[in-house]
Amino acid sequence: MSEVTYESVLAQAQQLPWLDRQRLSQQLAEEEAPPPPKMSAKRVPWKDRSREARWLKENARQYIGQWVALEGDQMVAAGTSAVAVRDAAVAAGVERPLILQVEDPDGPPFAGF
Repeated sequence: MSEVTYESVLAQAQQLPWLDRQRLSQQLAEEEAPPPPKMSAKRVPWKDRSREARWLKENARQYIGQWVALEGDQMVAAGTSAVAVRDAAVAAGVERPLILQVEDPDGPPFAGF
């Protein structure tokens, strides 16, 4: 009985039709791939954002194009940088602010894209 070696398997694989070589390559890659990372089971509780929506409806025109951080019916921070607004909200002690860039309520949706 002949010994199975890398060289003998490679020689046989090279004789396969192109499609079978692709299937073999994919199968070997899948077998050697590390398992996907396990997702955290941590669930973030739902938070009612109706007060933030009301604030936006009443005040959005004053902040068009800016980033705002809202907590309930209060604006925690506003500015041209999302990162700076987030940092200001965190510094103010807000655990889960709603951070978004205010669009013109009368303009087309997703105007920046």
